[in-house]
Amino acid sequence: MQIAWLATTTLAIVLLALSLRYKVVLDPTQLWSTAISDDPGDRYERWLLALKSIAEHPILGLGPNALVADGWTAHNTWLNLWSVLGIAPLAAFIFLFGYALTSTLSQRSYAMFAALIFVAVQSIYSDFEDLRHLWLLFGIAIGAATTFARGKGPGQAIDQCAT
Repeated sequence: MQIAWLATTTLAIVLLALSLRYKVVLDPTQLWSTAISDDPGDRYERWLLALKSIAEHPILGLGPNALVADGWTAHNTWLNLWSVLGIAPLAAFIFLFGYALTSTLSQRSYAMFAALIFVAVQSIYSDFEDLRHLWLLFGIAIGAATTFARGKGPGQAIDQCAT
């Protein structure tokens, strides 16, 4: 299990490092023509502006509905949460995400764990904090783990909810 954590963390760091230097250009109609560009694109500039706003407002952030980079979000869930809402909401999000990850692993729900890892990696490149499917995924992961931890199987949990 520690090897899986190490591999996942290493992959996330490598992808983050590569995304700072290169941009993958995809054409969904012609996947074989995928190219890697030396230009990192606007995302790098947005991340730098988000880091600047974090340095200026580390505790409370810029405030709800603020835009980090010239009318844009940071295109990074973690940076966007911190730069806009501050350190406390970021810490709560990290705690919730970590709890959902450890809960799914402790219950051997590998598909749910893989979905959460996908969201964690995708969150490096997109703003996911406002999307309903993220919160639904958290709720399902934590709810299932809590139910199964009480010794209830899936059928017993559904029967109990029906009564």
